[in-house]
Order: sequence, then structure tokens, then C-alpha cells
Amino acid sequence: MKFVSFFVIIASLAILNVSSSSRENCQELGFNPSVLLCSTCSTVQKFVSDSSITEKCNECCISNPTDSEEKYKLAVLEVDSRFIGFYPELDAIIKMKNKLKLTVRYRFGAPTLMMFKNKKDTEPIEQLNVASWNQETIKDYLKSHLET
Repeated sequence: MKFVSFFVIIASLAILNVSSSSRENCQELGFNPSVLLCSTCSTVQKFVSDSSITEKCNECCISNPTDSEEKYKLAVLEVDSRFIGFYPELDAIIKMKNKLKLTVRYRFGAPTLMMFKNKKDTEPIEQLNVASWNQETIKDYLKSHLET
């Protein structure tokens, strides 16, 4: 329910008078197109009566991963330990690392990145800056992109 409330708030913030809702201005509308799943837009529709918000949400979302899409064997969160205190959401994720099947690597001066790999000592296949993500978004992304 907390997850749904978060997206209802984000959707409410999206009531901006913008002539076109392209991917470039999804951020301005309050949507993060790199992590917004289209199934979330369906949930938003249940709580927000304004259909234009749902339409804009659907323009900014990515389709839900299916079994045919690639899933990764390993997720590595790379952080600079000096800054963890500034990111309580990431601190909570680090405390749940075993439950989430997440490896945490501390590196001085590193940006906060989530890297997905298929083998331990290879280059990442996918790499995302997750410094501004909340716990629910990170957990959902890991759930949909890691092999079980």
C-alpha cells in the first residue's frame, strides 16, 4: 500500500500543463521512465480519477519484464561508504542485501550504481544510477531483473 501511495503522489504531481508528454519531459511530469513499469500506471488509474495522468503515465512507462526478457544472475550495488548516511533509502537496501540477493561493493569516490552481471568477474551488462531511487523501486527492479 505504501508503494501505491508513493505513485499516487507522483501521479498527482504530474498535473502540469505541458503540451506534449514525450520521454524527455517525463521527469518534469514526475515520472521516471527508466524504472516506471506500465503495470504501475494501471494501479495509479484505480486511485486517480484524472485520465490524462494515466495517459501520460502510459507514455512514460516501460513494459513489464516477461519471461522472455533477459534476467541477470548477479546484482552489485557500488557505493561510496562516506555518503550512505545521506541516502537512508540505500542504507535500508544495504541492510537487506542478503534477502535481496544483492552484493554491495564499497569504492571510494564511486557514484551510486546498480550493476547487473551474468558472471562474477565480468563487465556489467546493465548499469543504473540508483542514488535517488526509493526502497520499493529498487526492490521491484531487482525482483524483475534477477533470476530466482
